[in-house]
Amino acid sequence: MGVKMQAIGCYKPKVYVSNEIWQEKFAPKIKVGGHQFARIATEGIQERYYAAPQETVVSMAKEAIQDCLSKAQIDANSIDLFIHTSVVSDYIGGDATRILQQIGAKNAFAYEVTDVFCAGSMVPILQACLFLESGLYKNVLVSCVGNPASRGGNMRDLLAAGLGDLATAILLKKCDGDAGFMAFSYQTFPQYTDAWKFIPLKEGVMAWQEAHKNKYWANFFHHAPIATIPDLQEAISKYPLDMVQRTLQKANLKIEDIQWLITHQAGGLLKMWRDLFGIKESSHLHTFSEVGNTSMCNIPYTLMKATEKKVFSQGDKILLVGLGSGMHIVVAIYKWE
Repeated sequence: MGVKMQAIGCYKPKVYVSNEIWQEKFAPKIKVGGHQFARIATEGIQERYYAAPQETVVSMAKEAIQDCLSKAQIDANSIDLFIHTSVVSDYIGGDATRILQQIGAKNAFAYEVTDVFCAGSMVPILQACLFLESGLYKNVLVSCVGNPASRGGNMRDLLAAGLGDLATAILLKKCDGDAGFMAFSYQTFPQYTDAWKFIPLKEGVMAWQEAHKNKYWANFFHHAPIATIPDLQEAISKYPLDMVQRTLQKANLKIEDIQWLITHQAGGLLKMWRDLFGIKESSHLHTFSEVGNTSMCNIPYTLMKATEKKVFSQGDKILLVGLGSGMHIVVAIYKWE
């Protein structure tokens, strides 16, 4: 018996922002660099979406969940466990119960996962698998609201150019056979708790100029907060690679057995990770150009888009890598049915 993803839903917020709109609206307000750095800041991304002022975590999650349940063709009352996560909550104490109220789910236990950020989809998916394998629940719904652009970022800062907002929802359930999640590895590295900080723009531009000398890190310093601990660059390459190797060993696989790679989308990390893992570019699926860095929503959204395009074939093995500030890393291998 395994655990599979039954359906994935999505909601894109109302405010569409192309690179042209971003440069026109935000670049003139940037005091240091202005248009000179606007092109650099938007490298690799074509468009993103921002939550409108009236759009909340609860309202966006509701839309994504309704899309997911419609695809799965099940009623909200069939959900018996609901796990929610977001970058920034609407309410102190979390939004999970309010979301349940909005979707009309009366039979589910609900809770919220916090402080995992860009690893946010992988952590509740891991928890869902453990609950389903235990037999405690039959239908587990995971919702993720990535709102780093409208709630977590400063739009006057070039660091925010690669950020976008998004909401996703995933329905998971037990399945027969060997399809579904094959193995997980997960670990928190608390020595890097203070490693991510949004810094003043002047320092950010200087950091970019220095980072540009390194082919992998030029984008990273503009699409994510600046690393303030010297050995973090090494850690973001070393530990994910260690975790990938550990997960492959658990599944009794080699990297050559992996058909697809899907990772968190933080600019330059895309190339760095696939090079480290030994995955060719054509096998690395991402949606950075169309939605940017939406924190915990990148992995489920990319999975959804690939499913819609019928990218996966029966038996394909997908390597999923989530890394979030904290530092949390969750790696999984999923076998497509």
